[in-house]
Amino acid sequence: MKNKSIEYAKHITIGFALLYTLMIFIKTFDFTYLTIMSAILVSILFALLHNTYTLKNTNKCKKKSDITYDIKTEALSAYIKELDKTKKELNRKNNELIRFFDEMQYGYLQTVMSLANSIEAMDAYTRGHCQRVMEISCELARVLELDDVQIENLRYAAILHDIGKIGISPNILNKNGKLNDAEFEEIKKHPQIGYNILKDIKFLKEAVCGILQHHERYDGKGYPNGLKGNEICVFGRIMCVADAFDAMTSDRPYRKGMRVEDAMRELERCKGSQFDPSIVNMFLNLMDSEKKPSILS
Repeated sequence: MKNKSIEYAKHITIGFALLYTLMIFIKTFDFTYLTIMSAILVSILFALLHNTYTLKNTNKCKKKSDITYDIKTEALSAYIKELDKTKKELNRKNNELIRFFDEMQYGYLQTVMSLANSIEAMDAYTRGHCQRVMEISCELARVLELDDVQIENLRYAAILHDIGKIGISPNILNKNGKLNDAEFEEIKKHPQIGYNILKDIKFLKEAVCGILQHHERYDGKGYPNGLKGNEICVFGRIMCVADAFDAMTSDRPYRKGMRVEDAMRELERCKGSQFDPSIVNMFLNLMDSEKKPSILS
């Protein structure tokens, strides 16, 4: 509205200028004056017409730009709504997956505990032994800074490390005395038997190496495959120390368990031969630290 008022004022001014020029011409009949004034007024008139044309085109472009902006704004709003909807759907599915994973993990744990219970039913000595080996192994794994997934796999390996005893005669397992050579050869089969039982179970695929190798020795004189040093997986090296310590300190039908201090000295004596020296050192440090009660509980 303001622009139109300005245009009207300009046209009125030009009209008065033309009228004034005509009156001067009638009085003086000075064609030179008339020509100059006419040229000036025509120039002004063309300038006004050009401004009017430009203003109209600008208004048209502005209207088109506004329309384009509105369309883009609507499209963006629709896209944001769709993204928000997708995000909510993804969150819902993610929560379902977490719940499903928790249920699976619980099912896995139940399966593992059932297998562990089956070991204890076969061998009275094993009752509680696997649980203690698991606790010691996990303490060592934390000191070694294994990640949560590795510790969980080690937990499975330790609780099931003697599962292969299912395939050993109960007469040998529960013999009230030391084993003879033939019986010891038979008992030495339990890591391989345990591995064969569990190797095709998907959630135990990272744990079975420890089950197979927990009786390997650091010097290569262990069983079943005579591995040595770092050829033995870290689970096997950890469990070898934990298993031996608990075996030495546990009562057996034919002998009383060692005192903790004597078992620690035996680990010190055998590091580098039977045991990984670095893991023995870590274990002994743990036993001397404030964590000692949690390992022995």
